[in-house]
Order: sequence, then structure tokens, then C-alpha cells
Amino acid sequence: MKILITSMFYKKSFGQGLCAEKLAEFLSKKHKVSVFHSEKKDFKAKKNLMIKRINSSKTKGMDILSFSFNLRNELIKKNDFDVIYSQDYSFGLVDFEELNCPVVYHARGTVKGNSLNRPKTELKTELMRKIAIPLMEKMDQRCCQKAKTVIAASETIKKEIENYYEIKGKKIKVVSDGVDLHKFSKTKTILIKAKKLKKKLKLENKKVILFAGRLVPQKGIIYLIKAMEKIVKKIPNAVLLIAGTNTSENYKKILEKEINKSSLGKQIKFLGYVKQEKMPELIEASDLIASPSTYEPIGIINIEAIAMNKPVIIPKTIGSIELLKESALIVNPKNSAGIAKTIIKIFSSKKVYKKLSFNGRKNAVKVEWNKIGKEVEKILKENKNE
Repeated sequence: MKILITSMFYKKSFGQGLCAEKLAEFLSKKHKVSVFHSEKKDFKAKKNLMIKRINSSKTKGMDILSFSFNLRNELIKKNDFDVIYSQDYSFGLVDFEELNCPVVYHARGTVKGNSLNRPKTELKTELMRKIAIPLMEKMDQRCCQKAKTVIAASETIKKEIENYYEIKGKKIKVVSDGVDLHKFSKTKTILIKAKKLKKKLKLENKKVILFAGRLVPQKGIIYLIKAMEKIVKKIPNAVLLIAGTNTSENYKKILEKEINKSSLGKQIKFLGYVKQEKMPELIEASDLIASPSTYEPIGIINIEAIAMNKPVIIPKTIGSIELLKESALIVNPKNSAGIAKTIIKIFSSKKVYKKLSFNGRKNAVKVEWNKIGKEVEKILKENKNE
């Protein structure tokens, strides 16, 4: 098969960019794969894998629209693919009819679900969102309606697509994101690296809570910071590590302001962007992973954490709850007191901690990337041009 993967993000530590990379690499073992992305840098091609950057605007909000228009122009120039596998709703402005090529759309969430559950931020951002969100919802809905098959990241997302966009369930296939079990494993090398990292960050004898993801309002980081005030009163050696890039304008400043208000400067550390190859040692250096998102379709970091037998704190609305539930305690993401109480419970009881750590890897095996790749490959074969 000749497969085109379109994804604004590529080769990231989290989410869509990571998924696009892993599936492109898997599919290119047997098929000719092209990837169109909008990252700022170019990536080297590999055998059966061509990677091309499509220009997009640097202005937030306009980046999606410009990528979509430029992607459409690129496909008009050349489209000899057997199937197109779209990873995001930027494909929503492409003329599906003129493509003469079947499209499989991968929905890791819905724009509608995200907008309904996203906390409000500064006035300027909210005004921009009021203008942009209706168009983004239409693009997302159009992708779901026009695609030959829709892949939903979880049963929860499948229900959202059915309810919000009135798409029949038969058209929707559920495929989770995955984990690299070879990388996310307690090998001797990872244990040594984790020990060195703890020493470097002065985390010896600390109870380490890790948040890893984009610094955006819907990730619920501000509720985790507020929870730390209560946590340190009961667990004085508790430390919160925040790993991720500031993709929402001024949001890191809002978080820093909250930290300064509470005098928790020594207990909370911003690590910035952490490369995917460094994530196993960071997870191993942590005692638990907290993801109190207000909207979280999957949360790859949680799957990676349970692969290393680490407990996770997850929101009750998370899409991957069936996979994670044996290794997780579930919280109301906007309830800082509840988040604090749950984390204190884990740290205060060896029995609870051991129970949550026990079955993680066994469940992560179910979504190893090769298994996910085979599921996606099967769907693409079923939908390709004859």
C-alpha cells in the first residue's frame, strides 16, 4: 500500500505527534509511507518513509487553517496514495470528493468535548476561542462525516462522536494509543539513569509526583499545584515535577503566579520539554504520575507509567479508564482538595501503593505499539483503493 499520514505534530514526547511517529515507523516496514506535518524542523527520510513539512502560520489559531489550505494544495499537485490516514481535524478543509482516495480519520478526542470541558482562562484567549471553536468543531465533524472510517481512541470518544456529530457506530473503530514496552521497562540501564537523575534534581528521599504533558488549561495543572499546598502539610518531602512545553500563551506565567502565591517554590520544579528517550528514566525517578485533566481522551503518559508499574492519578472522564483502572485512583479534576486527599492516601499506605503498582505492566502489554500498528494496518487495508 501507498499510505499518506497527515499530522500537524510529529516526533513529540506525548500524544498525537508520538502516535504519528510510531505508526509511520511500523507501517513503513511493509508499505510505502509518506508523512505530511507542520513541525518547525525537517526530519530525515528512512527506507519506505518519506517525511515532508507543510508550511503553516506561526500565529496561534491561524496555524491549523494555513496547514489545512497548504495541505489541500499539496494533495491537488500529487495524490497517488491508496489510502490517506489523517491524524487531526486540520484535514477538515480538504475537499474529500476531489481526492479520489479513501480517508481514515483518527479522532483522539472531539473538539466539542474539549471545548465543553476546558477551564476558562484570560479574556483575550476566551474571545479568540469564541471565534475559532465553531469553525474547529465544523472541521472535526466534517472529518468524521466524510471519512470512510473513523478510528476513535477509546469507547468514550466513540460515544462522543456518535452523540455530538451524529455518526453511526458501525463506521467507528476503537483503537487505543500504545506504549513501547522495550523502552518503558525497569532495565538496569534505566534504573541507573533514574538514580543519577534523582541526584541531579536533588530528589533523594523525596516523594516525587510527576505531571508530563502540554502546559495548557485542560491538563488541570493548576488544580495539582493548589493540591500541593495540602499535600506538603501531610507529606513534607513531597515534590511536584512539571514536564512539558508551554503551548498556551501566558499559561506558564499563570501557573508560576499560583506557585508564588502559595510559597511552594522549592516543592515544584518546571523541567521544560523532555525528549521521549528520556521519559523512562523520569518516570522511574518518580513515585506516581498525576494527570488531573478536565478533558483527557487517552493520556499516553499514563500508559507509559503503568508499563513501569507506577501508580497514576487520573480524572473520572479519561477515555482509557478500563485499561488504567487497576493501577489508578480516580479524581474529580477540578477538586484540588480531592486530588490532595488521594495523593496523600497513596503515599501514606504501602499497601495501597503496592496494590496500584502490581498489575500495571500486565495491562500495558495489551496496547504495545506493534499490536496497535497491526490494528491500524488492518483498518487501512480494509479501506484502501482497489
